[in-house]
Amino acid sequence: MFFHLHREKRFSDEKTRFYVIEMILAIEFLHKNKMLYRDLKPENIMVDASGHIKLTDFGLSKMVKKHKDKAYTICGTPQYLAPEILSDEGYDGSVDWWSLGCVMYEMLVGKPAFRIPKGTYLCADLYKKKINVPEYVTPEAKDLITQLLVPNPKKRLGYGTDGAKKIKDHPYFEGINWEDAWNRKLKPPFVPNLKGETDLTYFDKMFTNEKIEGSKVSEVPSSIDGSEYKGFTFITNSVSMELAEMKNNEDNNDNNHNQFTVNDLIG
Repeated sequence: MFFHLHREKRFSDEKTRFYVIEMILAIEFLHKNKMLYRDLKPENIMVDASGHIKLTDFGLSKMVKKHKDKAYTICGTPQYLAPEILSDEGYDGSVDWWSLGCVMYEMLVGKPAFRIPKGTYLCADLYKKKINVPEYVTPEAKDLITQLLVPNPKKRLGYGTDGAKKIKDHPYFEGINWEDAWNRKLKPPFVPNLKGETDLTYFDKMFTNEKIEGSKVSEVPSSIDGSEYKGFTFITNSVSMELAEMKNNEDNNDNNHNQFTVNDLIG
């Protein structure tokens, strides 16, 4: 999404509405499954081969036991960060609706709703200023953005367990069949013209031209029983297998260190 927004500067109201609809459904799904996303931004919104969106990068996401449970970790991207994240009172899924308002504003206006220069000390007051919405933005879109960017989460549109429904009922989405939207039946405003599954046309050359370098491991853990990863929420079985293989290779190398020939060293 970042690539397309950067290239087009800003999206039309129709194009923005389509993407916002799918973002709402994605966030609603995560919230129903007791997950706070916490990092909604254009860079984390991908457009798939059929023109529909997918959210990526769940590194900052958090699972909660109950919908009303709060999180307290200060994390996210400054331009899309809900002000309550910077407080000591905790926050809930409403932070994702704030980020939705920020992304929607950027899609329609072409610049972030909140510009946070590097080195700026982050505080909640930075996000309490009145945002300027240009006149070319429709009244319905402006009203939705304004309600999503309310600093007080309890007064923000989307607050509560039925928050997604409240947003769906906003006049900006009048006439939208949400069941069709969920089943991906709405016509995407843009479908990538791809030559195949490995087509990188829509990836920035800054990344595709990067030199590929392998990750070097300087030290192999002495134990492979998984104790080094105690407390991690997930560890794939392949990690233990890879560590075991690395350990075996290291042992074999130690046992055979006198068996190298000149060809081994210069080959």
